[in-house]
Amino acid sequence: MDTFRSNNMEGTWNYQPCRNGHPFPMKKQIPVWTFCANIACENSKLDTVVKDNVILRNNLDKVNLERLEHGRIIQKIEHELAEHTSRTEHLERVIVQLKEENLNLTNARQRLTMEFKNTDMHYNRILNDMEGEIQRLREENVNSRHEIQHLDIKHSNRGVRSTLAICSRGNSQQHHRRGGGYPRR
Repeated sequence: MDTFRSNNMEGTWNYQPCRNGHPFPMKKQIPVWTFCANIACENSKLDTVVKDNVILRNNLDKVNLERLEHGRIIQKIEHELAEHTSRTEHLERVIVQLKEENLNLTNARQRLTMEFKNTDMHYNRILNDMEGEIQRLREENVNSRHEIQHLDIKHSNRGVRSTLAICSRGNSQQHHRRGGGYPRR
């Protein structure tokens, strides 16, 4: 830097050497009207900064309110998540119980199916035995009918023989032919 004094330097500062030969800044004389204009300009800048500061504070308050609201929402979600977790655990326990009941019911169904099959086989054997017995009784019945018919034929032959014997003797009573009952008039 130059150490000589110059009035042509730009800006408000004029560097002059100090006693030790180092540059020493000195303020130039500023006219009052320029000073007032600078103060007015600085005041308008300050007003702008104050307005910006108010806007920033309002925005900061909004952000803080949103942050608090988000915190409440997060707490609510965490609470609901805890409830859902509790419900999920309860439902998992219910599902395990239902699976156990389903297994028990499946086992009971299989047991009852086996019992039904065994009972059905038992009743089928009984029915087959009964059908065999019915067939045997029918055959006996047919044989009995043949015997009865044979006996009836023998008996009717005796009746015919006795009737013939009676007729051959000359006995002409009608009640024999009618088979009893009241006599004719």
